[in-house]
Amino acid sequence: MASSSSSSSWTYDLFLSFRGEDTRDGFTSELYSALGRSGIHAFMAYENVERGEEISASLLQAIERSRIALVILSPDYASSRWCLDELVNIMECRRSAAQVVIPIFYNTDPSHVRKQIGTYGEAMKRHELRLGGGGDRWVLRWRQALTEIRNLSGFDSRQFHAESELVEKIVEQVSRELPSTADHPMRIQSLVHKPKVDKWLNYDVFLSFRGEDTRRGFTSHLYKALRQSGIHAFMDDTRLERGEEISVSLLQAIERSRIALVILSPDYASSRWCLDELVNIVECRRSAAQVVIPIFYNTDPSHVRKQTGTYGEAMKRHELRLGGGGDRRVLRWRQALTEISNLSGFASSLHRNESDMIQTIIASVSKRVDTGQLVVAEHPVGIESQVDELTIEWSNKEIQKPLIIGLWGMGGIGKTTVAKAIYNTIGRQFRRARSFLLNMRETSKHVNGQVNLQKQLIFDILKEKVSKIPNIDRGKKIIEERFPNIKSFIVLDDLDSVNQLSTFCGSLEWFCPGSIVVITTRNSHLLDAINADHKYEIEKMNRRESLMLFSWHAFKQADPNEDFKELSKMVVAYCDGLPLALEILGSYLRGRTIKQWEDVLSKLQRILTKSIHEKLKISYDGLDDDTEKDIFLDICCFFINKDRNYVTQILDGCELHAENGLQILIERSLVKVGRNNKLEMHDLLQKMGKEIICGSPPKDPQKRSRLWSQEDVLDGTKAVEGISLKVPKKHRDPIDSKAFKKMKKLRLLQLDYVNLKGDYKHLSKKLRWVRWHGFPSKYTPNNFYQEKLVAIDFKYSKLKVVWKESKKLPMLKTLNLSHSTSLRQTPDYISTKP
Repeated sequence: MASSSSSSSWTYDLFLSFRGEDTRDGFTSELYSALGRSGIHAFMAYENVERGEEISASLLQAIERSRIALVILSPDYASSRWCLDELVNIMECRRSAAQVVIPIFYNTDPSHVRKQIGTYGEAMKRHELRLGGGGDRWVLRWRQALTEIRNLSGFDSRQFHAESELVEKIVEQVSRELPSTADHPMRIQSLVHKPKVDKWLNYDVFLSFRGEDTRRGFTSHLYKALRQSGIHAFMDDTRLERGEEISVSLLQAIERSRIALVILSPDYASSRWCLDELVNIVECRRSAAQVVIPIFYNTDPSHVRKQTGTYGEAMKRHELRLGGGGDRRVLRWRQALTEISNLSGFASSLHRNESDMIQTIIASVSKRVDTGQLVVAEHPVGIESQVDELTIEWSNKEIQKPLIIGLWGMGGIGKTTVAKAIYNTIGRQFRRARSFLLNMRETSKHVNGQVNLQKQLIFDILKEKVSKIPNIDRGKKIIEERFPNIKSFIVLDDLDSVNQLSTFCGSLEWFCPGSIVVITTRNSHLLDAINADHKYEIEKMNRRESLMLFSWHAFKQADPNEDFKELSKMVVAYCDGLPLALEILGSYLRGRTIKQWEDVLSKLQRILTKSIHEKLKISYDGLDDDTEKDIFLDICCFFINKDRNYVTQILDGCELHAENGLQILIERSLVKVGRNNKLEMHDLLQKMGKEIICGSPPKDPQKRSRLWSQEDVLDGTKAVEGISLKVPKKHRDPIDSKAFKKMKKLRLLQLDYVNLKGDYKHLSKKLRWVRWHGFPSKYTPNNFYQEKLVAIDFKYSKLKVVWKESKKLPMLKTLNLSHSTSLRQTPDYISTKP
């Protein structure tokens, strides 16, 4: 057996051969899901139908490229010539390519398969009668394949108490037959995804149709087009009159769909099943605001509205059949038909052909469904035209290979904004396989940052959570092996190193032909390294767009107020087309008087450098008091990507009135609250804040209020209020605690993986926050004063006991000891209260 599934011989671990009408929605579905959860790459042809006399080339290829074939021999398996052809090809692959074949006798006596008796005998007789003399050769091959597979070792469902037990044993057997995980690092799930079930809305679209009219024609083509557009549609392809009332599962599918497409074909009203569906769809429109779109397929809308023509004849038949007791039911059907005929929809008579009509329907539906779009910007001025200009070269062309698109430029110029807009437009067609990895440069700095980004990427594309990725190389292997089979759209935002590039985009061979990868970066060299197909430098905004963007932030309208028009033009000229500066200065000047505007402009003129850092400093200087400035500088140095409430508690402990001050920073666009309530700050603003601390010209480190390098920490004095010091895990050169002796004002201390030697009494008694990842001691020394601490973060520590003696910590709000694997007991939390 080959040692690697990534070889050219094998595309899949396993091929599932089954009779769809027997087991697709039950046993086979459960087995397929269990295989996927075990990381086994299975092929399951979800639309298993009789499409012709011969097996399709794509299905034959899937059989040939699978290591193992599981054949689910259900009672009616032999009724399908398609299944029998599959079986013949599977047995040929067993002989020629040493494919492992495992029969599963599902509610079937193995002897019936071997001897072709029972349902298997009846099926073979039908085939012989239907095919006549010329079919003898086919039937003989089918009989030989059935006899051959019966003699193989497999599973008999009758020997198991429950299907779940049978599924478990099958997965165990398959796992043993496959190469070890050392050779095959990680398997996720098959290319062919069965629709997943969410808690509320499961589907984008529910298709209501009369099977005999359109199932194999128009509805089939429409369903395929919806799926290709990434729209999650429900189509009941086993539609039969199964009873007087609509089934619970189908009713649930209607209720949990955003949109209902009702295909009103000539004989739609002949089906009581369809009419019951329609009544429920109309009720969902009233009660749940479901979007309902009628499609008049070869049907005059007036016949539906007035119940004439075939619709009138159908309703008369229902009335005769149901008698007097059915009057109320027929009345509801008539009301539903009248109501839907008055809705805006599509009529096949108005289109040149079915293909044209389907494309029009897809375009309409795509605009209505929730496609996971991103918020591009509060005021996306000029973005649409910019996206059109950037994508015109490649967006509408047939792509025969993976495409790499690079967006580069200075910080704050709008690279991420443009990438989001491209994601929302071009990326729509990849909706079921697209991913936007935001702010990768910053995220990659965190512990396991790149691994977490890999997990997000794998989940977004494969729709499968992978909890165990121990290292970057394993994540790369998954991407390399699984992504070449899936056409995807990926945005890698703010890449800044070759290492990051190789982690997520190591080779074009990692991606399927037709995939698109968009990279944003400040470093155009990275785009050269990957041989990007198209590179675009994001240009600054023109004067007209700049004035509009500024006005939206300063005046909440597209143009400046008349009294401020000239002043606005002066501010716009100073910003020189930089969107971030326009946003920040516009927000700062909003609601100010003309005199205040003039003072700001005067100050701008006195700043000689054109550096954007100094331009952004205007907003900092405009803060009303020192507490707001301290909050800004603290966030800039210590609390980016930290929870807003967590930061507020700490800074309130520093008596900075953080709730109000932080809100002002948000209003001035100096700080933003992002996903999961985390504080965000543009990196240019962060750099600006650190330059303010350093001074211009740079101050002596002994005069700085916040420090972040080891050399500066050793020279710190009483001016220091905060320290952020991070060293590599393996770097254990100690720092003498005497370095902290003079730092009496120190309130914020971050010492990640720092080895501090000496007496902890030298640490400030004003400390409110201590983050010390990898804390090296087995317990915190008694002379480490902690009574005013609001938050302690000892993640990844070597602590065995937090405090040897009980401590009273009246101000403590948060104690983080996660991943402290040596911890023997938790602290006495009662003793932390006064």
